[in-house]
Amino acid sequence: MRKFLFIVALGVLAWIFVVPSCSTKFGCESAPAVANADSGDCPSDIEDAESDAVWAAARLDKIKGEKPTVGLAYDDDGTEQRYDSSKDATAKRVTEILRDLGVLPPRGTTDAANHVEMKVAADMRDGEVDGIVLVINNQNGPCPAGDPQPLTCRSLLPKVLPEDATLTVWWRPPGGKMTSTTFTGDDE
Repeated sequence: MRKFLFIVALGVLAWIFVVPSCSTKFGCESAPAVANADSGDCPSDIEDAESDAVWAAARLDKIKGEKPTVGLAYDDDGTEQRYDSSKDATAKRVTEILRDLGVLPPRGTTDAANHVEMKVAADMRDGEVDGIVLVINNQNGPCPAGDPQPLTCRSLLPKVLPEDATLTVWWRPPGGKMTSTTFTGDDE
């Protein structure tokens, strides 16, 4: 019986100390207990992810070349959510939000509603999330040009984001280094 209890206790200790460090966090196969920005290790929190170009490049390698534009979004807990720029239910939700804000008329939409960044912002609004780090595979960066004025992704994104929430977006321009920019939600 003592041997059984010892094995159970050992198993519980292993579960407590080993399993959490092996979980998938910020897209890493195993999350180390300590990570440093630009180390290539898995970030320990969202603030590290916002500034870690090496980590972002490793995430980009997972989605490089996929079409349409694909993005991997990470919340405060390091949970990964995949998005793409196809027309889908989340794009319809972006359109609903823009209509509720009085930006779009009751009919019609904008191509910006399909952008990965806009979809993430809509989910942030619906989930009352105040910070996300997003890695996209679009070499033109977040909210590329092409939407008709004034309904550009860049002009609409701060409106869709929750007030004061931040969306940090990482991408690699052609032949360039990992680059990031942060969008902040406007007052409604």
